[in-house]
Amino acid sequence: MARRRWVVGLGGLLVLSALTSCGSRLSTEEIRAQSGTVGADRAAAAGDAGLSVGDGDTTATGDGAEAPTDAATASGKSGAGRAGPAAAKAATAGNKAPIVVGFVGWLSGTGGETIAGVRDAWVVWSRAVNARGGINGHKVQLLVGDHGGNESRAVAIARDFVENKGAVVLTTGSGGPAVAQYALQKRVPVVGSVMTGDVWNDKNAMAFPPYGAGEATAWGSVRLMKRTGRTKLASIYCAESPDCDYGNQRIKHYAQEEGIQVVSEIRYSVTAPDYTAECIQMRTAGAEIVYPLGDGGSMIRMAKACARQNFHPIWVSPTMDDNVTRLPEFEGAIAVSSVFPWFLRSASPAIDEYVAAFQKYAPARLARGSLFVPEGWVSAKLLEKAAEKVGDKPTSENILEGLWSMNGETLGGLLPGRMARTFRRDQPTPESYCVFDTRLTGGRWTAPSGLEPICR
Repeated sequence: MARRRWVVGLGGLLVLSALTSCGSRLSTEEIRAQSGTVGADRAAAAGDAGLSVGDGDTTATGDGAEAPTDAATASGKSGAGRAGPAAAKAATAGNKAPIVVGFVGWLSGTGGETIAGVRDAWVVWSRAVNARGGINGHKVQLLVGDHGGNESRAVAIARDFVENKGAVVLTTGSGGPAVAQYALQKRVPVVGSVMTGDVWNDKNAMAFPPYGAGEATAWGSVRLMKRTGRTKLASIYCAESPDCDYGNQRIKHYAQEEGIQVVSEIRYSVTAPDYTAECIQMRTAGAEIVYPLGDGGSMIRMAKACARQNFHPIWVSPTMDDNVTRLPEFEGAIAVSSVFPWFLRSASPAIDEYVAAFQKYAPARLARGSLFVPEGWVSAKLLEKAAEKVGDKPTSENILEGLWSMNGETLGGLLPGRMARTFRRDQPTPESYCVFDTRLTGGRWTAPSGLEPICR
């Protein structure tokens, strides 16, 4: 499988890697805890967030809890209803079995820089939960696997977590469609975190989106564009993946709904060193807003190239982070976020909890944040709520019952108003069309509407 593959989230996340081995079993070293990578890459990834990662870490995170490392052969049966080797051992010892969570994400190569924030949110959450005794006495074991952009490998990791290591719930840091399809077959819930692909859009009964996915991002992007008073849009989307083309089609659809004129459509390569020609084309077309469907690196190179051509549009993207605050080209930029703005430091008790946890376990992540970090946090909090009444030996069915019991759940204000979650038994969850208004002003991210979402 030597060809290279691009994976693009409908919200604009794009990462690259080579497809390599597609085995179904992973070594303990391949699923190391906390960063999901090893060696220098692992230390750098975790160190940037202020997380302490040592060579002695096992496949689980959280206050001394150790994940199962035996080589039990997979039975091929669902992980639902089974507690797993580690859980059984803990129960035998007279303690409540841990809640084993499997995080499957893109943590190496180009994708790692983006998805690391999601992983860090789950690590911080698990540490904070375990520090106060777990969820109703159950410690959390967080298994982290890096699929490197290979969806076949993502499924192999998910299978290993569920069938061999006792995971009763999964979450994804990209690679969601393939993992969610596996989860549907095995009846294992997938709770967030980075929801790429249309599997989240009212199609999979085991996919539990804590917030709006691809359709919501496309709609929200156009609605926030409209609020600027500008009406002429350039959609520039990558040539490497059909998902980019799909994202462009969705943007055009919602632009028509909102009265935004698409004056330029350009396919581009995210590996190009310069985008002068594309900038001139967008400027000539009279574009006032640019919506890039690609990765953060190409967006930054593009903005700099456009500035050299005296073209200064409003940049609107769902992959914004704190890196762009130092770049004058992004003044007035809009980050399309389906969860609370990542840069808030207070506003509600729920936000205070988020900030306090990161200040204690990953302070550097607060200073170098992105909108992906609260996506991971909200996903983890949704699982925490669902797991409040699990049995002594937690199962996937316990988690599903907790999710299906939710009716208008706000997670203490993290999901206000129409963002509140309601899940129906064995039914896919409809898309939630809500976003937050976030803008870059004077080199600082601001939230003009605070914690009040803008909904369709």
